[in-house]
Amino acid sequence: MSSSIEFIERYEGTKSIYVRKNESKVDRIKKLTHLHLNGKRIEKIGDLSSCSHLKVLYLHNNAILKIENLTKLTHLTHLYLQWNQIDRIENLGSLKSLRTLFLGNNRISRLENLAKLTNLEELHIERQRLNEGTEFSFDLGCLDVLSKKLRVLNVTGLGLVNLDFLPTLQCLNELIAAENKFECPTEIGESIRGLPVLRKVEFAGCPAQKDIHYKEKIMAKAPTIVVLDGKELSGNTRTFIQNMQDRGGRKTESNSLEVTPTKKMFPNDLSLTSFSFDPSYCTQIESIAYQSWNGLHPKNIAKKITKQSNSPSSKQELEFETRSVELLQGRLVPAARPRKS
Repeated sequence: MSSSIEFIERYEGTKSIYVRKNESKVDRIKKLTHLHLNGKRIEKIGDLSSCSHLKVLYLHNNAILKIENLTKLTHLTHLYLQWNQIDRIENLGSLKSLRTLFLGNNRISRLENLAKLTNLEELHIERQRLNEGTEFSFDLGCLDVLSKKLRVLNVTGLGLVNLDFLPTLQCLNELIAAENKFECPTEIGESIRGLPVLRKVEFAGCPAQKDIHYKEKIMAKAPTIVVLDGKELSGNTRTFIQNMQDRGGRKTESNSLEVTPTKKMFPNDLSLTSFSFDPSYCTQIESIAYQSWNGLHPKNIAKKITKQSNSPSSKQELEFETRSVELLQGRLVPAARPRKS
């Protein structure tokens, strides 16, 4: 008991122990639920065994070299150990109540020794400061145990090249995997598509973002995603992306399509007859329509399409492109620029 008092007083001061008049230090320590020992230049975790009711422990931004002296904290639910000098995950097996664990910005090279934390819901192990040539790895058996409860996983900046460790995490709701080496958005989508409750993902800063169809390719493979890179995907956007995929999947044997515009497509009744359409032009309309999705009226998008075509367009053609864009934005009707038969 005295060693616990000495450690806490040394780094947090006597004010944290004396709160009520006529209350002993021992009684006060036993009642502590939150303990702030962050930013104290601590190198070694001292005796905390007397803090039997501790639920939240802040030990981040110190110089701690090893995880130790925490085995008695069986009621602990949140543990903050980020920004230290820890090189191995150990001595956490007795923390059966732990739900949130922060281990980012240390020197850990392997995710391991967490199999006994069966109630862990949130794990942050991002941006480990590893020696050159050292690769981060995962104990798949450990992940298999964590999969029963783990909802949030942060693996930002670990130099990962794939997401092969993900399939067992069937309860995962949020994946933060920014600043890694993922190059192919389609492969990303394939890796996350089997996670039934995954809704939020982040891959900002990965090479895959350079693909101009990065968002579409991920969404096509994992349509259940609601938030990508911090931006919520609206229902219209999701429908539009799916329509583009459906449109891209359809094959045509000829170089042109015969389409008869209907009153539903052209309510102003421009007396349009059948046109021949160049299917290759659909791609340009789809691309511009999608890129201009936010904030632009379909007619303005149509003008942009006409301008990029470098050829004058009649009122008929402008009206057609306007309606085409509207239809592309969620109405399941492919569109193309009309040309004279």
